[in-house]
Amino acid sequence: MIEEDNYTGALNKLENDILTKINGCDKMGEPDKNDWIITCEEQGEIYPLVIGTIENLRILMQ
Repeated sequence: MIEEDNYTGALNKLENDILTKINGCDKMGEPDKNDWIITCEEQGEIYPLVIGTIENLRILMQ
């Protein structure tokens, strides 16, 4: 998506698909039933990277 300058599609995928599968610990303090990463320690490593990527995509789209 990003290679094709489809920043909107990439942002949508991250926010509405990927993020929902790694956000249980951030929202509830523990992994939820939809999470693909099932420990808070591992989510704590990945979640900030996804949030950072989302923020960078928003900057690129300005």
